[in-house]
Amino acid sequence: MRIKFWVCLFFLLAANLLSAQNSCVSELMLQEKLAGDAAFAARFSGNQKSFDHFLNYQKHLAFRSALVVPVVVHVVWYSEEQNISDEQIHSQIAVLNADFRALNCEIPNVPAEFQPLIADMEIEFCLASVAPDGSLTTGITRTPTHLPRFDRFSKSIFHADRGGADAWDTEHYLNIWIAPLGGTLGFAVFPGSATSPEEDGIVIDPNYFGTIGLAENDARFNLGRTATHEIGHYFNLLHTFGDEGENACDEDDGVEDTPLQGPANFGECPHYPQVSCGSSDMFMNFMNFANDACLTMFSAGQKARVWAAIQFYRPGLLESGACGGQNSRQPGFGFCLAPHPPRHSLSCGRR
Repeated sequence: MRIKFWVCLFFLLAANLLSAQNSCVSELMLQEKLAGDAAFAARFSGNQKSFDHFLNYQKHLAFRSALVVPVVVHVVWYSEEQNISDEQIHSQIAVLNADFRALNCEIPNVPAEFQPLIADMEIEFCLASVAPDGSLTTGITRTPTHLPRFDRFSKSIFHADRGGADAWDTEHYLNIWIAPLGGTLGFAVFPGSATSPEEDGIVIDPNYFGTIGLAENDARFNLGRTATHEIGHYFNLLHTFGDEGENACDEDDGVEDTPLQGPANFGECPHYPQVSCGSSDMFMNFMNFANDACLTMFSAGQKARVWAAIQFYRPGLLESGACGGQNSRQPGFGFCLAPHPPRHSLSCGRR
């Protein structure tokens, strides 16, 4: 697959990203920042070129152990119902642990053409048990706000003095903010693109986080795949599809084993095969667009890109002890150990 030059992001249209309620605006936000700040664009482009060289080397290494990522969930609520339960948060962590270990129950539905490409990402997630100051924690913070919704342009969600919640050490924790977004499902900050370290992580609307509680109100997006998708962006994955127009097949996600695809798939899972750009679409990939029940897999090439991104951009996650000692450096290799086989699994009864 041809390597996607990030400068092309300047010219991508936003139609796919804002349509059909399936509103991941992560790439659009990056485009806007690249277009509006020439100095940032130059730095970001240089970093991506260095990352590409690093990826070409790292993808030849084998993965022998799993990384456990410590998560802190900041619930920022305007109405009482937006102050979602611990159980709803736990249901999302369970989804992430299934999806990133290829243990989700939809895996057998992947067409035979793509079965050999299914990747166990060897990444697990825990709610942090140790706070940055060393105290014990549930990994959940709760903050009432005077703002009825958060606009992606304001960045208020990242700052307590502007109605949001302050991040925990973003070098060693994955910060997830749960807040009303007014129609957008969620967004993520790409590695290396945060204006400041305090504005790094992902943001999800409470209606699309987890599988119970408020998430039960919309059957299209009630399986927790919004967070799976946005964490993919947080680890430097792009959408697997192109934009509308005749040049859609020129847009690449930088991953060799995800086929070039025209516009995104929306709504119910389409019948296989769907053909565009001369090949079958991997419409069941977590970085595509469709209802949650359709999104099923990451690919081996995406796994290599994610692990390279962790080592290149987010190495602090390899060193964090915030999961109560589950992480330990593997001498001479830089990966973190977790129990094998993984303890996490989901049944198919989540609906």
